[in-house]
Amino acid sequence: SETRQNQSSSPPTKPDLYIILSRTNFTYEFDAEQTGDIVDDAVYNRNRTVEERFNVDIITHAYGEGNMANVLEVSDKSILAGDDAYQLISAYTYLAATGSTNGNYMNWYEMPHINFDKPWWAKGFIEAASIHDTVFIATGDLSLLYNEVTLAMLFNKELADELQIDNLYDTVRDGEWTFDKLIEYSAFHDDLARQLRESARDGCRFRNHSLSEVG
Repeated sequence: SETRQNQSSSPPTKPDLYIILSRTNFTYEFDAEQTGDIVDDAVYNRNRTVEERFNVDIITHAYGEGNMANVLEVSDKSILAGDDAYQLISAYTYLAATGSTNGNYMNWYEMPHINFDKPWWAKGFIEAASIHDTVFIATGDLSLLYNEVTLAMLFNKELADELQIDNLYDTVRDGEWTFDKLIEYSAFHDDLARQLRESARDGCRFRNHSLSEVG
């Protein structure tokens, strides 16, 4: 970290460490140098601003390779050992959601100074991830991947009409688009699935990283 100039007569206090555990290929979200690139410089300046305001050193620990690197393998051991090695964990979302059931994470709603009404939080995601007054995973502008890997779900309108599937846009707007509804619409009879394969038509087949594939 840059040298901080003490503006008072008191001796400077040693900065606390704020350690972020991240997958190796995504550490750029939290650690960057000034390169002239807009994003790199923004991450660098953000970190220096936070460090100076809160008297901390932000350090990123990298773990594993590839998108699926399970940083929870490391964080869970650290938490159970009580060594408080990491203050923030950046994990693959569905792995983090699964890990949140083991009692190792703090409830974001109970943390002081956290205000999810601020514009840098992904309010829709946080509301969807909340159960009653509890949420263990959160995201927002801190995570560059939140915008880089936004996913979309597509469907065959012609086939949906033939199968007399309700207007999916209205289903979503009415808050009725659930995993149960997805499975219901994807569970074709064997003969229909066979016909689709033989005619090589694109059907109601949905795929994403969280659900793998249904249809």
